[in-house]
Amino acid sequence: MMNILQAYCIPHTGLSVGIHEYDFEIHADFFQAISTDIVSTGNIKVELELEKINNVHFRVEVSMEGTLQVECARCTSTVDYPIQLFKKIVGKVTDKPFEDDEAIIVSSQDHEIQLAQVFYELIILNLPMKFIPCEEGLVDKNNCNQEILTELRKITPIVEEPIDPRWGALKNFLD
Repeated sequence: MMNILQAYCIPHTGLSVGIHEYDFEIHADFFQAISTDIVSTGNIKVELELEKINNVHFRVEVSMEGTLQVECARCTSTVDYPIQLFKKIVGKVTDKPFEDDEAIIVSSQDHEIQLAQVFYELIILNLPMKFIPCEEGLVDKNNCNQEILTELRKITPIVEEPIDPRWGALKNFLD
């Protein structure tokens, strides 16, 4: 599985100063290699532009577009979720302890920049925390499991909260 993730590495040793462009495709084998249960599969095109500023600093611009197959939290159907994002990230080659969630840190002993984890985090951070596409209008409602939705409506009571009388008086203005 690690060989699959090797496809998401780019060399930085020997890379000339300037702008370098790369294209990647993310499919089911990527998500299997990462071992995630959040996303089962996907079809994402990644365009990456790396600007090597010097031997220590670089900038990365990542553009992703495609679809992910994720499970609906309400009806449990697997649905296609469109994803489109653009992110700029700074990078540094160093052996000193350096923590920054917004930067790519590469050891001077490494000869390549491993991007699989970066891609995975960008994808996951762009998903909603509670994914209910059939209610949010993100997918065609016909893709949702209508049987489960019907059963949920039967067992979930509809409770109307009493309206505060002060707000209730405002309804008189509508008449």
